[in-house]
Amino acid sequence: MESAVAELAPPRAAGLIIVVPDLLLRDRLATYFLDKGFRVWAVPRGSEADAICARHAGEVDAVLADIRLPDASPAELLDWLAGHAPTPPCCFLADRLLSSPALAARLRGAGVVPRTAHPAVIAEMVRDATAGATPRDDD
Repeated sequence: MESAVAELAPPRAAGLIIVVPDLLLRDRLATYFLDKGFRVWAVPRGSEADAICARHAGEVDAVLADIRLPDASPAELLDWLAGHAPTPPCCFLADRLLSSPALAARLRGAGVVPRTAHPAVIAEMVRDATAGATPRDDD
């Protein structure tokens, strides 16, 4: 008689890099996403996000970045992220939704959400980007 063996394990937490120069906003977002079950790396510079992607290949499911970083434009950050496999999707925080077609083109389809949005709204965008991983959802 064959017995079926089932491996039970909690789902892997979605990995999120938060790249925000403003310490208060970065900490607020990190706390929110940690409470929602994400694995979070919170850094102030794009180059640090690039280094995390290199060290944690396959564990980073999305990047949430301020559109204004001290060391990289949005296009440069996207170029850095594209150098990693798998390439994590990126969502940007901006002062307002983009109306410039030129800037939107440079963002290559990355999502944009207002910096002042409630963390739950930002989380929805990140959840859409991390559809392959499963953060705890107990809203």
